[in-house]
Amino acid sequence: MVSRADVYLRTEADIRELDVSLGRGIASAQGESHQRQKKQLLPFFSPSHLQQASPVFEEKSQQLCQALRKILQETNQECGNSECNKSVVVDMYCWYNRTTLDIMGKAGFRHSFNALEGEDQVTKALDRLFRSGALQFTGIPFLLRTALREWVFLQKFIKNERVKATKAALATLRKNSWKIYNSRKKEVASGSDEGTKDLISLLIIANLKSSLNDRLAEDEIMSQISTFIAAGSDTTATGLSWASLLLVQYPEVQIKLRSELVQAREQMIDGVLTPEDIYALPYLEAFWREVLRFIPPVTSMLRQAVKDDQIPLSSPVTLKNGEVVSFIPIKAGQKILVPVSAYNRSKDIFGPTADQFNPERWLPNQPKNENELLLFKKSSSIGLWAGLLSFSTGPKSCIGFKFALMEMKIILAHVLLEFKFEERDAEGGPRIERRANSVVRPRIAGKKNGAELPLRISFC
Repeated sequence: MVSRADVYLRTEADIRELDVSLGRGIASAQGESHQRQKKQLLPFFSPSHLQQASPVFEEKSQQLCQALRKILQETNQECGNSECNKSVVVDMYCWYNRTTLDIMGKAGFRHSFNALEGEDQVTKALDRLFRSGALQFTGIPFLLRTALREWVFLQKFIKNERVKATKAALATLRKNSWKIYNSRKKEVASGSDEGTKDLISLLIIANLKSSLNDRLAEDEIMSQISTFIAAGSDTTATGLSWASLLLVQYPEVQIKLRSELVQAREQMIDGVLTPEDIYALPYLEAFWREVLRFIPPVTSMLRQAVKDDQIPLSSPVTLKNGEVVSFIPIKAGQKILVPVSAYNRSKDIFGPTADQFNPERWLPNQPKNENELLLFKKSSSIGLWAGLLSFSTGPKSCIGFKFALMEMKIILAHVLLEFKFEERDAEGGPRIERRANSVVRPRIAGKKNGAELPLRISFC
């Protein structure tokens, strides 16, 4: 994926599926097409543009807190006591999805989805795709699911309700993506876009200035909208959801993280933490490293060899027949599963406690033996961030990982400064399980209605 990225590409089935669902955006692009798109998109994710996007993170995080505050206040008013501090169960996955969609809309496309205030067409479409379980394909036989991935054209002949719901939601997403694109294109043509810094406007302007060889087609630009809406907002919301659940399961971590935030805020003259202040907090950084190590939203990646190759082993392996091998032979067409979760929990890299959730492992003063230090140093150049594969690695790694990290840190910081997370029920209640599709989302065990994360919240 790093040195041999030209040999191990996305599978043909994955590319067809992405083309049909999200269009010819950067997620499905390969080779020269991917290079052109990445070249045009990279400036938007530069440090200067991230700094310009941070007020949007702040604004939408505050709106999220306002919405949660309103739910709690209405509950407490029913109590009839001014000192009442009742808790209430809310679906945090739903609220995080609304927040990240609004952020992507405003920072990425200068478009207001108003997901935190209500539900427009795109919000409802994403709800059908992710929360209601349309993309889970539960109830569809395994062979049919496989056939739909390998031969996408078969979908138009399938009468299954989940397939129909998925197709309708994706059609809504693409329709609104074209609408946003045409609006930004019109502004650029009229010159009324001056001073704008959103992704699509910058992409249109850069594209007009590019050589013919580097120029993107209109549907390639439009497809970035549906790609970043679907892939960018949902994976971030999923990461926030798992982070919140881990804070419930490890209350001492929640207390320590909130304490760091409160102390940092008290040191500010005006009592306000800026996005830069939040991003630099050491325990918050350690916490997010451990969350994304422990439960990466994307747990595996599939690649297909385009020619014969050999994959070297980190150390020789002795087979049952006594033969010692130092590489695995690969034939053209073979599919390779890259186990992100297994790598992130490798005891060879993260030591004997790799299967334990422990943010302290990332702090500079955390004691490590020489072997752990050496192994971690060796691994640090593999992953895109923190020596992890959570954002992939190599040329096809996540282009917006810094955007996502800043977004997750700011949202969670605002929520934790005001609210406390607890188990939905005092005695544990329904178990939350990991439901794997393209992204591992939270779901109540035994239920089939898609992703959700009911947690009990109260004022701190």
